[in-house]
Amino acid sequence: ADQSLPLLREESGTQFTVEANQVKGVLFADLATVSGERFTIEATLPRHWVLDTIEAHPPEWLADRTLLPRGANQQLLRLNLARPISPARHLQLILRAHTRRPPAGQNAPEGFFTLASFSDLRESRRLINLQIDEPGSEFALASDLGFARLDADDLAARDLQLFESPPSGL
Repeated sequence: ADQSLPLLREESGTQFTVEANQVKGVLFADLATVSGERFTIEATLPRHWVLDTIEAHPPEWLADRTLLPRGANQQLLRLNLARPISPARHLQLILRAHTRRPPAGQNAPEGFFTLASFSDLRESRRLINLQIDEPGSEFALASDLGFARLDADDLAARDLQLFESPPSGL
């Protein structure tokens, strides 16, 4: 982490939709700093994800973006902002991506369901919704990853806003 930059606060919701041949991911992230202002945001994305679109709200805050290789299995997304984020000025990002689905009967590799990891985080709260759109497919965690299962009916309105469409079966 770059000690000269103010640390970030992230609240995000990621929806993964598992289809017959691919997995689609939509990450909605609300980003602000814990203190101070910041003009640059970086996130690491696993290389298997193909980034389709990046949306920023407000859109005029996004000056430019770059996606660079980082080692054999990762890529670095760098967002330069025209206006800084701060504790009072939040930026909402929507990242849409897709990847090939692992073959039937094969476990997804560790970290498969991570779309992006923001750098320089001080605080983060992440919700994940996994939707299986193929009849007969099942999902099971191979190990305890520290996830807490939530009922979508119990989510607060603020949490529901972190998803593009209403989550089910969290």
